[in-house]
Amino acid sequence: MYDNEDLQRLYDEQYFQGRSRPKMWVQRAEFIIKKFKPKTVLDVGCAYGELVKALVDRGIDAYGIDGSDFAISKSDPQIRNRLFKVNLNSDKFPFEDSMFDVVGSFYSVEHIHNIDYFSAELRRTLKDS
Repeated sequence: MYDNEDLQRLYDEQYFQGRSRPKMWVQRAEFIIKKFKPKTVLDVGCAYGELVKALVDRGIDAYGIDGSDFAISKSDPQIRNRLFKVNLNSDKFPFEDSMFDVVGSFYSVEHIHNIDYFSAELRRTLKDS
């Protein structure tokens, strides 16, 4: 299982090079809003926080979590306080129980090794339907 040293070594500047696609994240934000009409959203594996930014810009109370110090450090300063460093395999998500209407993840679940722990944190932070 990845520890913090592994996360920083694997998910560094080289890993994230060329991955920024703001227009795509705006389109995804608009889809999430149209489809789910959420008030609160968590983006798991948020990287630079581009989806979080697109959602916040549209009035949604959005947050992100990621294991990479590098990615979070390169996020837009306007939303950096909404992004949290979390080892998705072992850290408790820094949010209250039943906080989010929608929890989403793009390009990150395949990096999870402790799926039982991860899924328990997803269940804990997601509102009941």
